[in-house]
Amino acid sequence: MSRTTSDPAVELPAGLLAALAAELDGPGVTGVALGGSFARGAATAYSDVDLGPFYGEGVSQPPKRLFWRDGWLVSVSPKTVSGWRERMARPEEAIQLVPSAARLRILLDKDSSLAELVAEARAFRWDPLQPAADAFASEMLMLFAEHALKLLGGLARNDVEILPYALGELLYILPQIVATQRGIMIETSSTYYRQVQAAVGIDSDWSRAHRSALGLESEALRTRAVAGLRLYAETARLIAGALQPAHRDAVAGILRRITKESRA
Repeated sequence: MSRTTSDPAVELPAGLLAALAAELDGPGVTGVALGGSFARGAATAYSDVDLGPFYGEGVSQPPKRLFWRDGWLVSVSPKTVSGWRERMARPEEAIQLVPSAARLRILLDKDSSLAELVAEARAFRWDPLQPAADAFASEMLMLFAEHALKLLGGLARNDVEILPYALGELLYILPQIVATQRGIMIETSSTYYRQVQAAVGIDSDWSRAHRSALGLESEALRTRAVAGLRLYAETARLIAGALQPAHRDAVAGILRRITKESRA
């Protein structure tokens, strides 16, 4: 698989967003917004197109879906304004949702509710959430003590089969604990870990332990990533008969990309 040091910024084909917004509009839809890297102006050839159709209160929402359009993977995540607003009141979710809402690119807004949500996100203050953030961090650190114990047991018995799951759970929750307790606003999932490390201190004991646990300082991480792609492809083959018609396009498209780039 080819290795690049950077990816040039890209733009979507003219008219694609307007066409998608019109396609997503319909009964019960109050607005459509573009999020993610395209809304931030930081998209690359590996970015998906994050679209959020917003539905009115009490309207049944379809499930999240992905499909390919003009060579781009489109991710459609139905939402409600009230639901997003409620989640921004929870500190463990606000750290990611507030920056995302503040940068939404509104494609359709029938009742101005999306504009109001964006304005609220841009005026957001963390201080009222600090007590809840402290409580969340404390509870999660307590609950995940069992995973630390499992790691100790696996290491003591040299039982490597125990290690990956417990380590994965800790790698997920511990950065979230720190980010939530400190109110670190996460700009994107791609920079999540980097932002937490920077906030704590790149050369701090926490950041050094985090980088080591992630395997960032080892070339083996690339090998694991390539293996993860191969595992995705093999999983698709194993459950091919169970794939639903609405899901096949997204899976087939990414399998083509995996095959193409593994040969590059």
